[in-house]
Amino acid sequence: MKLLLNRLIIFVALCLFWTQHLSSKELKALYKLEVGGINIGDLEWRVEIKNENYKTSMFIKDKGIISSLYKFKGKYLSEGKVLGGIFIPSKYTQQWETRKKTRNVEIFFDNTFVSKINLYPKEDEAPRIDYL
Repeated sequence: MKLLLNRLIIFVALCLFWTQHLSSKELKALYKLEVGGINIGDLEWRVEIKNENYKTSMFIKDKGIISSLYKFKGKYLSEGKVLGGIFIPSKYTQQWETRKKTRNVEIFFDNTFVSKINLYPKEDEAPRIDYL
């Protein structure tokens, strides 16, 4: 009888855990970055939806044998509103770093159109397209 009660408690606990997880509005996925079968890094991707707002993020980091030769890490963030099942961005942020270069990008949106871009370091080259 005791064994049956223990199994029942474990079953109920697992059901509660899984139903809470399924109703969650957060997704997290982990990926291995490979080139020609060689692991060069890890990528973590998250999507969080609360009410009518969303946030997505990706984190990239070097890993494996190649990391001693080529170090990199990056962070990509996006946020905005979800209207009628469509994701409407309000801000995008990117930070990328290697041994030789650091890059920061911020893009702001107004009604799905680019309203402002901040680049660091500043680009010397003129934009190839008129993004505004």
